[in-house]
Amino acid sequence: MKTRAGLKEAAKKQLKDKWVDSIIVVVVFMAIVGLISSIFGNDSNTSWIGSLIVFVVSGPLSYVLTKYFLDLARGTAKKVNWNKLAGEFKSMFTPALVLYFWVALKTFLWSLLLVVPGIIKAYGYSQSFYILVDNKKMDAKEIMAKSEKMMNGHKWELFVLQLSFFGWALLCVLTFGIGYLWLIPYMNTTFANYYDGLKK
Repeated sequence: MKTRAGLKEAAKKQLKDKWVDSIIVVVVFMAIVGLISSIFGNDSNTSWIGSLIVFVVSGPLSYVLTKYFLDLARGTAKKVNWNKLAGEFKSMFTPALVLYFWVALKTFLWSLLLVVPGIIKAYGYSQSFYILVDNKKMDAKEIMAKSEKMMNGHKWELFVLQLSFFGWALLCVLTFGIGYLWLIPYMNTTFANYYDGLKK
C-alpha cells in the first residue's frame, strides 16, 4: 500500500490530460441529480417522488462513477465514451441499486444503535462499489462481506486519508463550490488507487 502522499501523487499523474473529461463527468452526474430534485422539489406534494427517484438512480450512478475513476486510475480510461457509460448504467442498474439499498439500509440500522457503529459500518462497506466493478456477478451480501474483510484494520487509515482533503474542501467553499469540480475527481482517483492497494 502506498502512503497517503503516494496515493495522491499517483492520482495527480493519472489525472494529467484527463482533468477536463473527469470534470465533465462529475458535472453531468451532478446535473442529473440536480435536475431530478428541481423538477419534483418545488412542490411539497411531489418532493418525495424526487427523493425516491434520486435514491433509485444513486446506486447505478455511483457504480458508473466508480468504474470511470477506477478505469482512470488503472490507465484504461481514454476519452469519455458516453454511450459506454450509458450502457454500464443500464446493464448494471439492478445490481447497483440492490447494493446501494443494502449498504444504505444496514448502515442506517447500525446508526440506530449509536452514531459510531453506523460510521464503522459505513467504512466497512466503503469498498463495495469498487468490488462490484471487478465482480459483476457477485451478489450484494457477498460484496459487502468482502468489503468488510478488506477493511479490517484499515478503517482508521481510510478516515485519515479522507481527512487529508479537509483543507482542500475548505478552499472549495471559499470558491463558492466551484473548486469541488477539481477536488471530486482528485479524491475519487485517490480512493480508486486506495482500493487497488487494498487488493494487493
